[in-house]
Amino acid sequence: MRKKTKQTLISILIISGVGIAYYMIVTLTPFYIPCPVKLVTGHKCPGCGISTMLIELSRLNFRGAFFANPFLFITFPFLLFEIIFNVVYSVKGKKNPKANRIVLIIYIILLLAFGLLRNVFCW
Repeated sequence: MRKKTKQTLISILIISGVGIAYYMIVTLTPFYIPCPVKLVTGHKCPGCGISTMLIELSRLNFRGAFFANPFLFITFPFLLFEIIFNVVYSVKGKKNPKANRIVLIIYIILLLAFGLLRNVFCW
């Protein structure tokens, strides 16, 4: 197995392990990681609600997941595709195509716009 592939698999296992541990802590105890943006400003950041969204998805509560963070809920399949796409490109040693980088920049702009609008309209 190539060194790059092995490093990528180890990274995926570590991130998955941390995610599973965090899920267990959040669902079995009252502890969670608060959003630093919300703590400082009192406003929700664009990513606020992602933990709740993922927990609600694991319970197949799609309505609850949607209301936790509507933008990320709707774009979740796109994000999964992008993660897999970038891992495959990284393992193959290829550079991310320019068109894909432009799509990601547009996505980030839309995510930031959602963050602004959710605080203006109190979603």
